[in-house]
Amino acid sequence: MKIFKKLTISMRLILGFGVVLILTSILGIIGIREMKLLTDLTAKMYKHPMQINKEAKSIKTNVFAMQSYMNKVALANYNAEINAIKITISEYEKEIYKSFEIINNISFEKDENQIKKVFESFEKWTYLNNKVLNLFQKREKIEASNLFQNETSTEAKKFRLAISFLIKTSDTEADSYLKKAKKQEENIY
Repeated sequence: MKIFKKLTISMRLILGFGVVLILTSILGIIGIREMKLLTDLTAKMYKHPMQINKEAKSIKTNVFAMQSYMNKVALANYNAEINAIKITISEYEKEIYKSFEIINNISFEKDENQIKKVFESFEKWTYLNNKVLNLFQKREKIEASNLFQNETSTEAKKFRLAISFLIKTSDTEADSYLKKAKKQEENIY
């Protein structure tokens, strides 16, 4: 206390102003750091729907490739050709299941019903495809063609609708998160 009494008024004002300036700077730095953290968290939330979107598009692409190979089965003349197609389709299925696993690991509770619908539709479609492949392998081409044209095609359409809806939803969520993150970043400065 005696130290402050010995200082002149101008020195006291300079010292007081310096303390206020230092405290304000510390508060500002803490605020900016916290806002940066908040922006990073928002960016992570944005990445969630983008990852789901990426994996859903990967699933859709792999299913399209599987359908392409299913069309080739009708033209196959030998069981060896059908077996080769089965192996190729099986590889695509493995990739699809990996994508579903990634989606299930990162999805939020609100996404579960939609993802479950897509997965169940894929499972049903895959089951029908395997049935068609087995019928072609047994040389029951007419029955296989009928199953493929009727049930399998119908299930494929349902699957495409479900996966497209998942992609659209994740696109919308991602855009929403991105806009919020950008707005938050602008508000920091």
